[in-house]
Amino acid sequence: MAETAQKICAKKKKIRYKRGALHSLLPSASVNVIHQSLCHVFSNFLLFSHIFAIFAPFNRIIMSEKFPYGYDVNAYINKAFEQMKKILLFSLVTMMFVACGNKTGKAVSDTDSLAVDSINGSVVDKHSEAYIRQRIDTIYKFVGKISYDADGNRNYNYSPFNLDSAYCSERYYALMQEALAICDETGDILYDYDYWVCGQDISDDWSYKVTKVYQVTDSMALVDMIIHNFSDSENTIALRFERGDWYIDDFSPSSDGNDDKASLRRVIKQGKEAHEKAKKLAGDWGWVGEDCPELLLDMEMTDKGLRAKQCDVYRMYGFDNTTITFDGEHLTVNEGADDELSPENQIRLFLHLDQNGDLVGDCSISHRLASKGYDGQIRLRKGYFMYRDGVKKKISDYAE
Repeated sequence: MAETAQKICAKKKKIRYKRGALHSLLPSASVNVIHQSLCHVFSNFLLFSHIFAIFAPFNRIIMSEKFPYGYDVNAYINKAFEQMKKILLFSLVTMMFVACGNKTGKAVSDTDSLAVDSINGSVVDKHSEAYIRQRIDTIYKFVGKISYDADGNRNYNYSPFNLDSAYCSERYYALMQEALAICDETGDILYDYDYWVCGQDISDDWSYKVTKVYQVTDSMALVDMIIHNFSDSENTIALRFERGDWYIDDFSPSSDGNDDKASLRRVIKQGKEAHEKAKKLAGDWGWVGEDCPELLLDMEMTDKGLRAKQCDVYRMYGFDNTTITFDGEHLTVNEGADDELSPENQIRLFLHLDQNGDLVGDCSISHRLASKGYDGQIRLRKGYFMYRDGVKKKISDYAE
């Protein structure tokens, strides 16, 4: 065993002497890697060989009997040692190939890799004018589509999905949704036209054309368009780059603070102020005076505004689907007044707070059980109820 170790040491010395020859054939970094690998392998191999050489005499003394299959223990150990040398030789060759393949001298995991394949223009510049024009085409391809049914009726359904949520920026869409919720509470109309087609109606030959793309930055861009809807009109939209693409950030951008987003913020601010004022109106309200219907109105405050718990003409008629809106100044109570199919069953109040804290204003009431309705003034007072003897039994009596 000792002789074998000595031969290996001699081979290691020969390889060391040939290092200069490797320098002439390979880059210096590769030679260093090969040399370090060889030294590490041979060092471990020599250590193992010396351990075997030390314990070999003891193995021969202790294990002098034969194995059950007829093999001598020493012969078995020698064969195992020969197999181990073959394994170590294979490992050495493998490490040399790896070292020679890595020309940079770095570990394989540290090598650089290509992040994007830019061959044949596969990398798209989303901030180029060509791409922005293409994006506008993608957004507007569902707008202005007119169809006719079998009876010749004209239908306008420009998209099978919500264009606002699909193609508006997140902040713009959030403002829209908040402002719409505020308008449901205050009774205001947020948009009285379709900002996608730029009009309240749409012509059969509706079309659009991008005329200019400018002021393109990393996050913003402006696009001038001509919208044809019965006639040509110039329009500018603002785009915002987010979520990896361009989205509409304003349908009427302006540098003077009068853009659409600023308008939405004003609506939201005013709506929140009206919401706080509406909290004072919650409670029971009763009629005041002799010349009006005995109306009882009970309101409660919710996160969506005022809601009617009760709206009745005392001892006569009740209204079960009443809606209430308050814009900070006017309280509107309505049921059926906008329903042309049942004009005989409705109530509509348009009231405001006077200097005494009473709700006063116009009152219009009609009911399917009444031959004639009431249309006149009414006054309601909070927490007030007055029982009247000899009450008139017909609401039409108050109209006389």
